[in-house]
Amino acid sequence: MPHLYPQGQGTLSFAEFYERAHECLEHARLLGVDMEQPRFGRYLDALREAAALRDEFRLDPVSDESRWRLFTEALVQCRPLILSRPIWDALDREGLQDRLKTIRGGSLLPAPGVQHDHARNTLLELDTLAALAELGFETQLMRGGPDVIAAYPGLDPYAVECKRPTSVSSLRKHIKAAREQIRGRGSIGLKRGICAIGIDRVVGLSGKKLIDVKTAAEFDMRIQRYLRELGDQLELIMAEGPLFTKVPIVVFVLSVAVFAFEDRRLVVKRVFAAVVTVPDDDPRGGAASPDLRSSQLQAPVLRDLLASSTRT
Repeated sequence: MPHLYPQGQGTLSFAEFYERAHECLEHARLLGVDMEQPRFGRYLDALREAAALRDEFRLDPVSDESRWRLFTEALVQCRPLILSRPIWDALDREGLQDRLKTIRGGSLLPAPGVQHDHARNTLLELDTLAALAELGFETQLMRGGPDVIAAYPGLDPYAVECKRPTSVSSLRKHIKAAREQIRGRGSIGLKRGICAIGIDRVVGLSGKKLIDVKTAAEFDMRIQRYLRELGDQLELIMAEGPLFTKVPIVVFVLSVAVFAFEDRRLVVKRVFAAVVTVPDDDPRGGAASPDLRSSQLQAPVLRDLLASSTRT
């Protein structure tokens, strides 16, 4: 099973991150959506404090847990907004407004356990849409249909359904749910789809137990471990039967910023890991897929991947 694990990791200053988050909220306001109420204003206050203190900023997850959770959530929630901001003007205005209002209405901190979180699920839609757009796809936000529609020149459009499992073991349930949704999109002419799996809850960045990020290297190792576990779990699911006729591509998505408190710096990370779910010996195209073990995800590679996975 070919995997793509293109990802970027780097650093930003607190001031840079704050300015980008502030610009997103200002642009949302110009679109008629006041994002600062009820929760993003609190996030912005936390980011502004860090920006003002610069190198003097300190935060300990044990001695100041409540402040740690709020600051971490500010980073986790604002990062996808920042990355999606460049494509906002190209989207359907009413569709974008609806999504931003939904995102705005979420709780200040994520609910524990497996509860459905519509606001944070919707944020994943924007994150996935932005990543696909950067790869050259034409993307649309939908109302009353798929989360996203993605089209690449020369290929039929894909329905994109986004899910946020809470654990590696719950991946099966979420992929099956996406498959059933995509199967139902045939009534509007969409034959196949992409299942986008947001992994923020899996890696411990959203939920009751929040991870403590000590160093950038430690955080990277954690992400790599969970990507391997998710890939292994997906292979087991694939071996159980033909789940993926309608879902030839699964992507694991993560766009976050975290404060590495021992390094005392802000770490930004993005993952968009695509997996072909068609078996290598399947005539639909697994064997014809290119070698995808690449450090960079280029649009032609994903285009060829999609084309091979839809061959009948």
